[in-house]
Amino acid sequence: MRTAITVAKAIAALSLVAVLAHDARTACGDGPSSQPTWLGMFAASKPSGAAPTTAPASSSRAAAASNGDKNGYTLFHPTPANLMRPMDLDRPNITNTPHTVDAGHVQVETGLADFTHVHNHAGRSDTWDLGQFNVRTGILNNLELNVIANSYRFLEGHDSLSGQTTRANGYGDTVLGGKLNLWGNDSGAKLWATALGIQPQVKLPTAGRVLGNGWTEALVNFPFLMNMPAGVHLGLMTTPLLERNSSNTSYCAGWLNSVCVDRVFFKRYDFYVEYVSHVATGHQEGQGSVDLGVIYSVSPNVSLDTAVNIGVNQATPAAEWLVGITFRL
Repeated sequence: MRTAITVAKAIAALSLVAVLAHDARTACGDGPSSQPTWLGMFAASKPSGAAPTTAPASSSRAAAASNGDKNGYTLFHPTPANLMRPMDLDRPNITNTPHTVDAGHVQVETGLADFTHVHNHAGRSDTWDLGQFNVRTGILNNLELNVIANSYRFLEGHDSLSGQTTRANGYGDTVLGGKLNLWGNDSGAKLWATALGIQPQVKLPTAGRVLGNGWTEALVNFPFLMNMPAGVHLGLMTTPLLERNSSNTSYCAGWLNSVCVDRVFFKRYDFYVEYVSHVATGHQEGQGSVDLGVIYSVSPNVSLDTAVNIGVNQATPAAEWLVGITFRL
């Protein structure tokens, strides 16, 4: 078992030097393919990042963390199980967690299925993403690297003006990135405790022409978390972006912001509600969505999730449904 885990860590570490995943629609646009869905791959965290999807850390673990005992752990000198933070996900919502994966451990967040429906004056499109993998690897106590790969994407779009229907399928785009926790990584469930992270991500154009826009795009997430009274967690995130315009002729500047509130019920069910907005210099209309979701903790190292995102205007996909599973080694 130990050998298998070591091999898995080595594979994940090597894959970090490679690439990560997904964009089927052009950013900054107002047609049926306008929503920059690759943004969701960079984000999509466990609600607000702080509510543990497992039981809160023990007092001994919290004491060890507060004494700085974890700073010496690295990718090749893993954090002991009794000092590990509760598993914190980067899916299924947009507001990311500022917390990182413990050093020397690997967290695989899998989107089993993600369905997106777009319907506006320009036409409509339906997209299925199956087998999206976000491999997060703890390098230091406050630093992780991640790779996102979109295994399979199926797109069907109908243009209202031409009456033509387009179908395409194949591997999606790939995303490379990492996350640095600036403070609060091991603050646990203390009331009013905060955490802040910085998370740069780069999308590489590995998808086919119809499935992606064929260009490199980038963003930097700044996720923030605060523990509120009554077990409520407040997550905020602001994100500057470099993305393509609606006609895919040049780059434009974008800005994404989100706010998320979540709370754990019955010890295992983490429910959240979220609002996300996105504007860009090449965008005729801002985008926004209201997102609802839940994460179920199967065990300290396994969780299931599902969510529904509802667009508030025609520039945003009308609806998105996703379901996934996460496990930690």
